[in-house]
Amino acid sequence: MKTTIIKTLRLFTLPLLALSASISTLSAAAKPAVVTTDTVSGTVTAAGTSPVYGVPGANLTLLLPTSSVTAVTSSTGAYSFTGIPTSVKGITVDSIDNYYLNLSDAVSLSAGNNTVNMLLYPKLTVATTSAILPTITRIWSVSNPIPKPVTFTYTLSSNPSVKGSFTVAALSTVSFSTPTQSTTNIVYIYVANVLVALAGK
Repeated sequence: MKTTIIKTLRLFTLPLLALSASISTLSAAAKPAVVTTDTVSGTVTAAGTSPVYGVPGANLTLLLPTSSVTAVTSSTGAYSFTGIPTSVKGITVDSIDNYYLNLSDAVSLSAGNNTVNMLLYPKLTVATTSAILPTITRIWSVSNPIPKPVTFTYTLSSNPSVKGSFTVAALSTVSFSTPTQSTTNIVYIYVANVLVALAGK
């Protein structure tokens, strides 16, 4: 809190000096102290990658009560905000290349240095491909748009016991087959237990 000291001339009378001091005190009391944190920093990484891949070029928005501030991750996925008020609502992350699911995360900050690491989920895509005997087998192709291998799991909506796991290479596609179901044939693709894609009917 900064208190303003008003210097008065000697020719003022005593009542005027007292009034001036009272106004100064009220003015200082009416200004609430602004509590800020030293930093809000961390790393944005891609789920399903090993070793962990720091996502470069991701846009972060830190939501404040009446405004917002932005930052972009570095080549290693690091980011930093400085001088941030403690009354922060949350952080949103938008992938600059649209290769990840966008993320919005509530945060609770305290005075001092705050570390908030964020996890983005690669936006894998899945499609059906032709099978020699489609009434017996369905073939699925999963594509990876990011420059690092991603591990995913899959399951069928009508038969959760049909499931498995694969790693799709960087900027590549992997195919697998499942037995054709008598009802629906919809495959769900998960990265770190988060649904990122589905296909079929």
